[in-house]
Amino acid sequence: MIARPMCRHASATLLFLSAAVAATGCGAPPPPTLRGDVMDTIHGVVLPDPYRWLEETESPETREWISQQNAYAQRIVGETPLRDSLRQRLRRLQDVPQVGNPTRRGDKEFFTLRRSGQELSAIYMRPAPDQEAEPRPIDPTGEYELLIDPHTMSDDYSVSV
Repeated sequence: MIARPMCRHASATLLFLSAAVAATGCGAPPPPTLRGDVMDTIHGVVLPDPYRWLEETESPETREWISQQNAYAQRIVGETPLRDSLRQRLRRLQDVPQVGNPTRRGDKEFFTLRRSGQELSAIYMRPAPDQEAEPRPIDPTGEYELLIDPHTMSDDYSVSV
């Protein structure tokens, strides 16, 4: 069985996301949000509601605030050359085979395998080794009998097995 070094991938992901955040200049504060003086009294308790004005979603003030917030968000998460290179790098880091533990039934072993470049794991079968033999690792590039391939079950990869 091949284990995925998830900690390494998670660390790499955090490093790249940190670099992306630093490169976008999102250290700048977001656009300011005005605070109103609205107070509600409910069962004798006074509750401030400083952002009540945002409930008027079609007012010019709210529309302008939304536009400013969207522009700020686009500077951070919008498409940039750095974001594209990070996306490609993360895709390469995560495109490693995944092999499930084989389950023996009689003289066969059944297991899941997602090969590099594939979106979903499929179910495969191979002859089981003799009971006394050492377990054989599953080679993700090996040839096995394909039993169920979810890639053929839906165009949008919404079916998994």
